Amino acid sequence: MSKPENWDKMPEIEKNDVGEQFFRTTRGRLMIGKALFIASREMRKQKYPEHSDADDMEILGETLFSFGYNIEIAMEEYKASNAV
Repeated sequence: MSKPENWDKMPEIEKNDVGEQFFRTTRGRLMIGKALFIASREMRKQKYPEHSDADDMEILGETLFSFGYNIEIAMEEYKASNAV
């Protein structure tokens, strides 16, 4: 899915409808899972990491958004096993 061409001119209520519809799709849930994985990993790398936030992201990723989250785990493992 891509943003509608008139996104910047759409009323907020219509944007919310688009977001809710996208959230209900497999692709939407895939994107959320991937984002949770990446965000939780990046958060832990911070100078002062917010561990509880990263933990919460991992819980959501491993449960409700496991499809995208697990793809990222598999990609990370694949890259590590093929590192030169």
